[in-house]
Amino acid sequence: MIKNVIHKIYSALDNSHFLWIFLVFILIFKIILIYSIHLPPTGEDGYQFYQIGRDVSKNNDYFLLIKREKVGFRQKENFYPPGYILFLSTVFKIFGDVNEVHQLANALLYTGILYLIYLLCLNIFSSRRGANLSVLILGFYPNHFSYTFLSANEILFLFLLLLGIYLLTKEEHLGFYTVYAAIVFSFLCHVKPQSILLPCVYFLALSIKQKKIYSYIPRFLVLY
Repeated sequence: MIKNVIHKIYSALDNSHFLWIFLVFILIFKIILIYSIHLPPTGEDGYQFYQIGRDVSKNNDYFLLIKREKVGFRQKENFYPPGYILFLSTVFKIFGDVNEVHQLANALLYTGILYLIYLLCLNIFSSRRGANLSVLILGFYPNHFSYTFLSANEILFLFLLLLGIYLLTKEEHLGFYTVYAAIVFSFLCHVKPQSILLPCVYFLALSIKQKKIYSYIPRFLVLY
C-alpha cells in the first residue's frame, strides 16, 4: 500500500497541473487558518512593526514613530528598517489596518516564494518532478505556517531575495533583468540592510564556478 501511495505521488510530481493545484491548496489552507485562529501580533518586534505600519498608513511620520527609550544617561533608539514598514503601511492603506490583512499578505508572499523556488529548481535541475518535489517539501515546512501569523520581515525578505536571484539567473550578460534585479535588491536592503552583501556572494560563487570574473563586472556595477 505504501509503495502504491509513493508511486502515485511520484507520478503526480511530473504532472503539469501539480504546481498550480498545490499552490492554490496551500493558499486556501492558510486563509482558513488565518480566519480560524485570529492570532494577534506577538513579540516586541512584531508588535512594533504592526503598530508603526498602522500609524504610517494613517499619514504619520515614520521617524517620529521610532521607539525611543532612556537607558541610564543615554537615549536608546530601536530603529526598524523602513522596507517592511513601508510594505505594511501600503497594504494597510489599501485594504484596511485590521490584523488579518497583513497575515493574508504573508500568505500571498509565501505562495510567491514557493513559485520562485519552483522556477529556480527547474532552472538548476531541469526537472519538473524535482522542482515540484522541492515545492511539496517546503510547502509543509512548519516555520512558514507560523510566520504567516507574525508581523515579521522574514517572509518579505525571502520573497525578494529569491526574486532577485531568479532575475539574475535569467541572463548571463548585462540586460534588463539585471536592472530589475538591482531594483529588487535595493528594496531588499531596506528590509534587511545586511542584504547589501548578497549580490557579492552570488557573483563570487558564479565567477569561481565558471571562471569568467571579468564578464560579470558590468552586471556587478549595475547592481551596486
